[in-house]
Amino acid sequence: MWSAIYSSLTTTRPSEPLVFAALRILINQHPILSAISLDEYINKPNLARLPKIDLRTCIQFIERNKPFSQTEAGDVELELEEVSETKHQHDWNEYLGTGPF
Repeated sequence: MWSAIYSSLTTTRPSEPLVFAALRILINQHPILSAISLDEYINKPNLARLPKIDLRTCIQFIERNKPFSQTEAGDVELELEEVSETKHQHDWNEYLGTGPF
């Protein structure tokens, strides 16, 4: 799972089609991003590249609800930690063979 935080001087959020276009370029340049595991429960599973990825099923745009928290140690991204924890606890087995890692 990857996450990214974007900020802008304007109040408009990034265009979803623009983000998807950039991701298509990135995935074409780095094919491992479209990899799935075949026989993942064996010692040396094989990888295959998905022929097609519906990015709408893999990408989630989340509007920020909480401000950045400042501490003496530096910035603490509590909201991102909460979202990451929730996503890491999700049972991803339902996507085996149909979605990238």
